[in-house]
Amino acid sequence: AGMPEEGGQTPAAERLGFRGGNIGTGGLMAEDGAGWVYYRSEADSWNLYKAKLDGSEKTRLAEDCPACINVLDGWVYYTNYFDGFSLYRVRTDGTGRERLVEGYCDNLYAADSGLCFDLRDENNGSHVYRCDLDGGNLRELLPGYRVSCYYDGVVYVSDTQRLAAYDIE
Repeated sequence: AGMPEEGGQTPAAERLGFRGGNIGTGGLMAEDGAGWVYYRSEADSWNLYKAKLDGSEKTRLAEDCPACINVLDGWVYYTNYFDGFSLYRVRTDGTGRERLVEGYCDNLYAADSGLCFDLRDENNGSHVYRCDLDGGNLRELLPGYRVSCYYDGVVYVSDTQRLAAYDIE
């Protein structure tokens, strides 16, 4: 939602692959709004699973150890501990698994406009990056910062001394 534009139309809110503070607490579970949850199963080698909200129809989607789980438009986006926290996606039916970004990624936020996340360099310094939902058009937004949150086209970032807002546009 937002303020009405000229002509009385309210602009559509950007759809997000996360809810509330999910990513800030590790992103170990996300739901899709259609009755499914996607999660890391601590009971089964920390693999990526989905299940109905009542716990039925438990299905393994990938033999990966996910964190920062986001679900958007039939895809599950996550960082994969088993591959050095590289950024992955897999369809919600378990097909089409692919690595999108290699390297230590964290604080992943998926939205209609793309993926926003941290990517560490060889000295373990974090940098804010953005790419398309298919991993294309990878670009660095802010060196030396980490993603704290994403909302309505604005990436909130921090370093050891500052908190700032970065408008993607």
